[in-house]
Amino acid sequence: MLGRAGPTTAVAVRVGTMAGFLLAVIHPVAALDDVRRYVFVPDRATSEVAIIDTESDELETALRLDQIPNQLLLPTDASTSRPLGFLLASNTVDDSIAVVDLETLAMVRRIELGDDPDRMEIDRDGEIVAASSVEAGKVFLVSLRHGRVLRTVSGLHGPDTMVFGPDGKLLYVGNLGSAEVSVIDVASGQVVGEIPIGPTDRRPASGRIGAYTAGDRMGIVDPGTQRLISGVVNLSRTSFGSRGFASHAASDTLTVIDLRTQEKVKTLVLGDVPFRTYATADSLQLISLNNGDGTISVVSMRTLEEVARIRGARDMTGVNTGWFETTAVIPSRAENKALVVDLTEPGVIAEIPLPSSPETGVTTPDGTKVYIALSKTAQVAVIDVSKQRLVKVIDGVGKEPWGLYMAGAIAYCH
Repeated sequence: MLGRAGPTTAVAVRVGTMAGFLLAVIHPVAALDDVRRYVFVPDRATSEVAIIDTESDELETALRLDQIPNQLLLPTDASTSRPLGFLLASNTVDDSIAVVDLETLAMVRRIELGDDPDRMEIDRDGEIVAASSVEAGKVFLVSLRHGRVLRTVSGLHGPDTMVFGPDGKLLYVGNLGSAEVSVIDVASGQVVGEIPIGPTDRRPASGRIGAYTAGDRMGIVDPGTQRLISGVVNLSRTSFGSRGFASHAASDTLTVIDLRTQEKVKTLVLGDVPFRTYATADSLQLISLNNGDGTISVVSMRTLEEVARIRGARDMTGVNTGWFETTAVIPSRAENKALVVDLTEPGVIAEIPLPSSPETGVTTPDGTKVYIALSKTAQVAVIDVSKQRLVKVIDGVGKEPWGLYMAGAIAYCH
């Protein structure tokens, strides 16, 4: 638990143990008495991280880092689901990961990587963090206990999204630069397998590759030919970690992988450009957002068959399920709205207009509310899942909020 302060007392500025990093509480704060109550909202335009109390739906305080964070992680204990008491913030400007103590609100460590981290993934024990660098073609395996990089895996082809296997011994990496999932042995830091996903694309030259390219056909650019190479655009897994799902947008396919054996289980053809996949927390259904044709695929996890394909919207940004995993809330950035989807009899049952472009969202651990960042109006929208309506808009959330994070939360990536 975080230490208490008086209800109108500002927490003192604290300087981290490494020079150059300043972490400050910039608004008065009473007490963050349970980290699981709070939504952490990074800002794409400033170094602020707003903190929202989900009990009052009010802006509680804000932290200011010395750099704009690219991604946050709030690790939890796999056996108890309790937060481990620290926050990780990746930084693409100085190629590092900051470790922030949530009890003292101070940075306790900065871990230097040497290349910019695009994605982070943490193992179930909260001990090893994997950080991928798309442009450098590397994955860094970081020990939080020792506060340093243990191993660097090089020669990958646009490594992006990652998942750990169920026992944490293997790391699966989706490559944007090839239609393959690389399998890394965590202990040795060696690539021990390559799982082909869809038609094989030509890989770019080894070493530093072209810039990451986002769009309908995500991929990377071959620095020699400037050709867009579309590879694995998303890799996700079940909440228990036994199965993985690799999306290959160029062929409109989703490949199911057994994360225990590295075997491909099945490949499904879905809608045009499957962009995001999410397995519900109960592992009964898989939801795929097909942004090419604006549809949503619902796949039965029991039969591994697509049981429904329903109309969606343009530029859907993520999946947020709740209310005992019977309902999904899906933001549409292009249409300034959130779709509410019934998962028991799949179909859109409501459309909720939003004040501006929604980015990603997060569902509270009890599944009752969804919070969605509204980047153009510096707000966060609060949706009541059971009532299927917007219940509040929180103002003054930085300048350009783009992501939302909660300890133990339900969201499209686990």
